[in-house]
Amino acid sequence: DTGEQLWSSDGTAAGTRRATALRGVSTPCEPRFRAQHLAWVGGRLLFTVFQNGPKLWTTRGDWHSAAPLKACPGGCPAVADASFAPLGNRVVFASRETTPDGNTAMDPWISDGTAAGTRRIRDLEPMWLRAFTAANGLVFFEEFHDYADDFLWVTDGTAGGTVRLGVGR
Repeated sequence: DTGEQLWSSDGTAAGTRRATALRGVSTPCEPRFRAQHLAWVGGRLLFTVFQNGPKLWTTRGDWHSAAPLKACPGGCPAVADASFAPLGNRVVFASRETTPDGNTAMDPWISDGTAAGTRRIRDLEPMWLRAFTAANGLVFFEEFHDYADDFLWVTDGTAGGTVRLGVGR
């Protein structure tokens, strides 16, 4: 095997094993098992695998259950290179897509680790998002631009509870 591997352990040599065998992913692929792209939600590990774009995968901790999320309401998102931030028993992250006019759009999404529980929180105008951080039952993130002011946003996981805070810098 080549590339990075995801392992699980109970702290003993006998209880340490490879947790993923990425079925349906041809070699070489670039799994992203960085800490900011791992989240334990709903008894499942949610993680990102990059092949033909970054995709959400899930596992219960064994390689037999490792699989990409499919059939999300509204389509499963391509994950942006931003942190996962915990929000209760769910995780908030940024998706990344190309708009019909060729711009890149990023929107906040939320997932409980299942396809049915993965959805866009709010459709934002084309922008870049980063620095997802959980605090006090909310998730804060930054909207940033190369050519304009940056803004701080906050979400409680709902469209109505996702708002821009203050003015840009």
